[in-house]
Amino acid sequence: MSFEGWIKGVPPPSWVRIVSYDVGGATANALNWAALCPDTQSLVFYDEVHAVTTNIREVAAMALPKMKAEGATEEYNFLAKVGDYENRVALADMGRYGITFTNAVKHDKNLSVHRFSGYLHPNPKRPFPSWHPLAGQFGAPLAYFTVGCPNLIKEIPQQRWKPVAKGGSGDSVKDEMDRTVKHDHVDCALYICRILPAPATIPIPVVKEANAKISLQSQMYWEAVARRKAEKENTVFRKPYSPTHTGGMDWKSQLS
Repeated sequence: MSFEGWIKGVPPPSWVRIVSYDVGGATANALNWAALCPDTQSLVFYDEVHAVTTNIREVAAMALPKMKAEGATEEYNFLAKVGDYENRVALADMGRYGITFTNAVKHDKNLSVHRFSGYLHPNPKRPFPSWHPLAGQFGAPLAYFTVGCPNLIKEIPQQRWKPVAKGGSGDSVKDEMDRTVKHDHVDCALYICRILPAPATIPIPVVKEANAKISLQSQMYWEAVARRKAEKENTVFRKPYSPTHTGGMDWKSQLS
């Protein structure tokens, strides 16, 4: 879906970016790009690289075109470029090929999990951004995903807590992620969310009803509601007929 100011599913170039890198090899090298909406401080994951290779030059060649807008000479304004510091050699090679990463925050992964989940959960008081099809309605999360990051979208629902024992379920789980399910791009998302504010500290924008931009479908719905309400208010109910009441006079008095 195309939004105002977006080009080919990419948020406007003026939005601040974050890119994260989870180094692979036998597993996928995963990079994810996210942009911060300046009006709502919500996070939009919009692009990724997914490559099973040990050739870092190949990974860099796939990533470099995504560091700037199409046709631009300067790269986006990046808040951060973070990578898995346990693979320092790969990060150093990426720096030589043009993308310099700093160390991602990895300690206390559960804190990262809860931070990310806080961005995913809808808030009944938070309005959807003006560029979203549900603009003007409430119940928005702080994280959005476009079709440009299919692997991240696929991985998120697979995540679960690690079972205590093989075949364990229900309450028999550890307070840590199950690393037997794919998590390359989820790790990238955790790196990104870990450097952002806690969701509870992000202010809820005030939406002025008169200026709220809503989708055509929503606009038609609320207009129909308003019409039905107006029809009810303007309906004049006839007084029940009474043979003893005619024009405010008793009918017998008219015959006398």
